[in-house]
Amino acid sequence: MDMEILLEFKQGMLQSNSTFSNWHEGNKGGICSWRGISCNSKRQVVSIHLSSVDLDDALVGTLTPRLGQLSYLSELDLSFNKITGQIPTTLGNCSSLTELNLRGNQLTGHIPATLGQLQNLTELWLSDNFLSGSIPSSVGNCSKLQFLNLENNTLTGSISPSLGKLKKLERLSLLKNNLEGLIPITLGNLSRLTFLDMSDNLLYGPLPGSFAGLRRLKWLGLSRNYFLNGSIPSDVMVGMPSLTHLELHYNNFTGNIPMFNASSPVVLLRLDVNSLTGSIPHSITEIKALQQLHLNKNYLDGSIPKGISQLDRLETLDLSDNYLRNEVPPLDKCTNLGYLDLHGNSIRSKMPTFGACTNLVYLDLSTNEFQGEISSRLGNCSKLKVVNFAQNNFTGEVRLDLSNLTSLVFFVICNNMLSGTISVKSLNSTYLRVVDYSRNHFTGEIPQETCSWSGIMILSFAYNKLFGQIPACITNLIWLQILDLSNNKLIGQLPGKLWKFQGFKGNTSGDLNLGIYTGVQLNLVITVNGARLQFDRTTIVVSNNMTSLDISSNSLEGVIPEEIGQLVGLMHLNLSHNQFTGAIPLNLSSLKKLQSLDLSWNMLQGRIPNEFGELPLSAFNVSFNNLSGLVPTAYNINTRFPLAFQGNKNLCGFPLSPCGHATKDQEHPASHKSWEKDFLFHEASVWAFGCASRFQGHRKSGRLPLITKPAESYILFLKSAGVITFHCIVQPTRRYPDLEHISLANPFIIYARRYKLHLPSAFVSLMGAAAFAQELFLFHWHSTDCWHERTLSYASTAHGDCLYVLKPHGSVCATESQCRDDKVFNVNYIIFHGIWLLQLSLLLVFPSMFLPLRLFVTTSGSENLVSQSKVMGTLLFSFFVGGTK
Repeated sequence: MDMEILLEFKQGMLQSNSTFSNWHEGNKGGICSWRGISCNSKRQVVSIHLSSVDLDDALVGTLTPRLGQLSYLSELDLSFNKITGQIPTTLGNCSSLTELNLRGNQLTGHIPATLGQLQNLTELWLSDNFLSGSIPSSVGNCSKLQFLNLENNTLTGSISPSLGKLKKLERLSLLKNNLEGLIPITLGNLSRLTFLDMSDNLLYGPLPGSFAGLRRLKWLGLSRNYFLNGSIPSDVMVGMPSLTHLELHYNNFTGNIPMFNASSPVVLLRLDVNSLTGSIPHSITEIKALQQLHLNKNYLDGSIPKGISQLDRLETLDLSDNYLRNEVPPLDKCTNLGYLDLHGNSIRSKMPTFGACTNLVYLDLSTNEFQGEISSRLGNCSKLKVVNFAQNNFTGEVRLDLSNLTSLVFFVICNNMLSGTISVKSLNSTYLRVVDYSRNHFTGEIPQETCSWSGIMILSFAYNKLFGQIPACITNLIWLQILDLSNNKLIGQLPGKLWKFQGFKGNTSGDLNLGIYTGVQLNLVITVNGARLQFDRTTIVVSNNMTSLDISSNSLEGVIPEEIGQLVGLMHLNLSHNQFTGAIPLNLSSLKKLQSLDLSWNMLQGRIPNEFGELPLSAFNVSFNNLSGLVPTAYNINTRFPLAFQGNKNLCGFPLSPCGHATKDQEHPASHKSWEKDFLFHEASVWAFGCASRFQGHRKSGRLPLITKPAESYILFLKSAGVITFHCIVQPTRRYPDLEHISLANPFIIYARRYKLHLPSAFVSLMGAAAFAQELFLFHWHSTDCWHERTLSYASTAHGDCLYVLKPHGSVCATESQCRDDKVFNVNYIIFHGIWLLQLSLLLVFPSMFLPLRLFVTTSGSENLVSQSKVMGTLLFSFFVGGTK
């Protein structure tokens, strides 16, 4: 009968498999000579071993229920095949079965409750399938069970307390399922247990105190359940004296880190990504066997224990993203240290010492308050692949001999106060992929040696004081995908042969794989279109997912090379705030992946290609150039980016002035000339209080720029239809010392200028509020009948500076009869000047702070130069000019 069952089993499998080549009745040796079959002395089948590990081809098919009729079967191993379907419930009839191994298949359905009948079963391996449902409580009846592995399925429900009856159980693995509920306290009865892993489930609640009885337990894994909470009892840790691996990361445990025995054999301790508080206990530093310590992403404070420097077996130390401070103890004796991550703390210390550091591969000190110079001894760490010192207070020149760092992949020292020239002669690793010197005080030219980094993918020298030309050989860095040279003092033209950039075409030399440890993660911050994009603790894979070319805020000149249009994989292009001339290359419209394009504040001429509307742009700006012609309308680009076209006096069409229409003075009704005088008067008054510092003015077409001394605060003004009005106070910062120019859409063309003042905050606040209320009132009056669909809009610069303006839409009044009568107008006129008197009274409160000043007031095409020693005289003169013109 065993032959019939085996032939039926064969029938359920793909017949082309060579495994069954001798499975036929004509085999003279009988079934006991068939491949994978073993028999007892009575020629009864006792084992089937057909794991794909031992086969030429994996089995494909389903299991026949008749396998349950092999009454003498003691071992069934069909692991790592491609068997589908359900586990036959009839297997529960194989009373002699001691080992059932079906792991690594594609089985579905529930775990049969009949398996609980297998009283002789010692090993049950059902992992790595697609089994669902709950763990049957009947499994607790398999009293001889020693190994139970159900990991990596889709099991649900709670963990049955009946598992606590398996007194002989040595290994229990339930990880990577969807099990939920509390951890049964009965598991603490499994006194022979050496391995327990229930990670990657949905378990919640505290760690059972009964675990203190698991004295043989070596491995405890409860990571990534996310909802396990409460404190970690110290008596539980003390009660597991054999523990070598403790993984409780990615949960919500609170309280202090538990105490450990000095004789604890713990090799791996992972308590990261919890809500632990307090300081790092000294008892951890007494675990001499400790090799990996992960306490990152908690709320730990205090200092790093000095005793940690005595852990000579330590290989990994991750204390990042806490609130640690003070000095870092010397790590000279940690000669096996390969991974050190202290980023995201408040450590105020000099750079730690590492001794020989011959095994150090990963070093991240970023986002702290490290001070002093970068130690030149870093050059001795010959195996280093990652160096990240970003966002600290390092000073001085970088005097590093990196010639020994031939495996270096990631070198980031941005956001410090480093100075001197950029010296990269010794930085010659062929594996180099990321280099970031940005946001420091480096001077000099971009080194020619940079061009030797043939595999570089991310390069940033932004926000320094570099001068000279961009090296022509930079196009040798063909795999570049992010290049940021913005905010320097570079001159000359863009280099030729831009077509050589393969990375900007979407071609890559392979993903950036640091290859240090599995799952190495880094911080990456890049600037795109003025906004900082941070990839926070995510594995860096630089492929065609991000490409950016930013050379903005320099003094580059010449035409924009048409070769840029060949960089078809480019997603972000910023050439703004330079001196580029000529036309916008039409083939920029070939950049079909372009998401942001900024060509503003140059001297570009000609038309804006209508084809730009077809690009998938989320940011677009060509303002403040010398562009002409019609504003493009394809795919509503003019309405999607209404601020993108200002400052081009020869452009017309929505959202700018209509082409060929009359000027604003001609369009407004004659009876309302008086409100323009109010605006002009208002312009003079606000200019007066806004220029409290000594300055020298001069005329420039269409604007009123000032040259001032440095100051402590900025005030933002708007020039609108002859009005300059205070709107917002912003404080300069170390990172953003300047404000960008802003423009808003017609009908009121608004220019934002920055003026540096020394004013008491109370004065500024009161004066600003009055001026803002004044203009808002005027806008409200003038728009009530003459403008339609007015809306209050909000705009901001890239750095978060506020700006409010009432933005009307629609057409102006056609006739005088459509506007308010003169009586109402006069009332508004009186209220308007009442608000101005409030401003005047505020000026009298601070009479001593105003210094001699010079002022231009432009009214209806005429220019009046006002030169007075006190601002009151300026105001009176300004009022006279505004009221008589």
